[in-house]
Amino acid sequence: MNYKLVNIFYLLVIIMLSVSGADRINLLSNKFESFILTPYLLFSLIVIVLIITFFYHDINFFWIKSNKLSFQFFSIFIITAFISVLLSDDIISSIKRIILLLIIITNSILVISCIKNNDLK
Repeated sequence: MNYKLVNIFYLLVIIMLSVSGADRINLLSNKFESFILTPYLLFSLIVIVLIITFFYHDINFFWIKSNKLSFQFFSIFIITAFISVLLSDDIISSIKRIILLLIIITNSILVISCIKNNDLK
């Protein structure tokens, strides 16, 4: 794999993690008050596209299947989140929260699945 591309990927992951707490910054104008594009969302979408485009052959989901207890707790968490959306009084904001949650979970799983152990040394 091209080392420059790998370094860009890791730099984007570091930036994405660095701006994860900046949830009050809106990169869009005030015309889109119902949707706030945070820096985390922007960088996470870039990282997802980069993984799907260039690192799709490096994705390994074996770590999810091998730890059954974590997978069960993760499944219970997702089911509980969907049930809370269905039973919520404000469905629109709950749907926004679940979409944000799915983006965060998808991004986290893809990044963890794409990183190799020898890259961390």
